[in-house]
Amino acid sequence: MHIVLRSSLAKGKYSMLHKDKGKRIRQTIEAQAKRFHINIYEFANVGNHIHLLVKTHSRDLFKGFLRAISGLIARITLGVERGSAMALKFWDQRPFTRIVSWRKDFESVKQYVIQNFDEAMGFEPYKPRNYNSTA
Repeated sequence: MHIVLRSSLAKGKYSMLHKDKGKRIRQTIEAQAKRFHINIYEFANVGNHIHLLVKTHSRDLFKGFLRAISGLIARITLGVERGSAMALKFWDQRPFTRIVSWRKDFESVKQYVIQNFDEAMGFEPYKPRNYNSTA
C-alpha cells in the first residue's frame, strides 16, 4: 500500500520536521508498525505530508495502524497531550491509500517516495509531475 497523510497546517512551528518532531514521528510510526504487524518498505516525512510504502497482513490491523499513527502524529506535531484537544483540524482529509502491485509498480512507487524526500530535503531540485496523462 502507498499511504499519504497530508496537513496544510503542518508549516512553520507545526511542521512535521520541526526540531525533534521528525525523529519522534519516525519512531512512533515504527513502533505502531511493529504493534500492528505492518512492514514498512519506504518512509518519507516531507514536513507537510508523509509517504509510506507498507505491506499489511490484515485489513483490521491496517485500519488500527492508520488510526493510531494519524492521532499520534497530530499530537506530536501540535504538542498536545491526550485529552487536551485543540480546536484545530490537523489533517486535510482521510489518508490517501492505494494498493500497489508487486515488482514494477512497487519499484515505481518506492522511487517516487525517495524522490519526494530528496526534493523536500534539497538534495535534488523539484521536478514537476504530470498527473493528467491518460497512460
